Amino acid sequence: MAKPKKKPTNISNWLDEADEVPRRRSLATKDRARRQRLYRWVIQGSVIMMPITLVMCLLFAASASGHRTSSSTQAASVDVKGRTAATLSLQQWLRSKPSPVAGTGEIVSYDGQTELQKPANPTDQNGKVTVISAPYTTELQHFTITDGLGQTFTADVTVASDKTFGATVLAGPALLPVPAADSASIQTESSSASGTWPGFYDTSASGAVTSAVNVWAQAFAKGDSPSMRLAMQDKQSSHGYQTLRNVQSVTANVTTAAFNFGSVAANSASQGKSTGNEIVRVTLTVLWKGNPAPAAGTDPSTLPSVTYDLLVQSANTSAPAVVAWGSPGTGPTLQPYQNALVGSALQGTAVAPTAAPSGGSATTGN
Repeated sequence: MAKPKKKPTNISNWLDEADEVPRRRSLATKDRARRQRLYRWVIQGSVIMMPITLVMCLLFAASASGHRTSSSTQAASVDVKGRTAATLSLQQWLRSKPSPVAGTGEIVSYDGQTELQKPANPTDQNGKVTVISAPYTTELQHFTITDGLGQTFTADVTVASDKTFGATVLAGPALLPVPAADSASIQTESSSASGTWPGFYDTSASGAVTSAVNVWAQAFAKGDSPSMRLAMQDKQSSHGYQTLRNVQSVTANVTTAAFNFGSVAANSASQGKSTGNEIVRVTLTVLWKGNPAPAAGTDPSTLPSVTYDLLVQSANTSAPAVVAWGSPGTGPTLQPYQNALVGSALQGTAVAPTAAPSGGSATTGN
């Protein structure tokens, strides 16, 4: 026989039921209070920081808007439509027959624009102001042009510009001559002050200085670092110099020489003669290997040339030497042997010229 099922034991009283009993991994009362404090801090901090964050966002937005406005204003400082219309009109004017200028004219540069101020609103006989709203702006577009005789002019073209309908040329161009530079009109601190290097005084290069410049030029065009050291009287064997290569011949011409009173002896200052270092400006006419020689009788001054400022040491003696060189205008800052390269690549070794270009015959002049 099957055993009868045992009835479950029922709770005798509802008062014995517990609303909450301890659970596994439940927080202690101390930890629960700490968490509640943390939650309160987060909520209170959010309430306080929200307006501060909103204000900062507004400030950043205003700053970014200001940058965009300034950028757009700068980009719009030149009206592209107005400039284009003026340029096309000026080009067509220069191509007119007969030519409006001597020979063939060409545009040298675009020099910006000027917006013309709108006239004041007119008043009628009763003194009432009539407001006239012009839908366009009037601009002067500025250009510099030159003609076949080398004369230079400023040319202004008046343009009406509208954002919707573009730009239209109203008048022009005007042709205003640009005064030619006149060195005689430049006022200097004394009659002997140099117009080439401020703070220096012009002098005439002596025969010895001219010879030193020629020696330097031949060594500079030879492609040989030891020859360069010898020409510069450089006693440092560790110094090497980078020189020109593939030069067939070179001609040097001293155009200007000057000295500083810091290198002038008191007994010769009144005579205007240098007794120390001088700086000279020299032009080199270079004939490269493979290039045809100029025609016989060609004026050397009409040939293309390169220009340097040189520092000449001991210019008052019979054995001066070029000790530094640089671009035109750097003469007052040149220091002795500043062009030297200290290293093994150029020490005591001649730089072998490369083969002449295949365009023609080449003869070595060095």
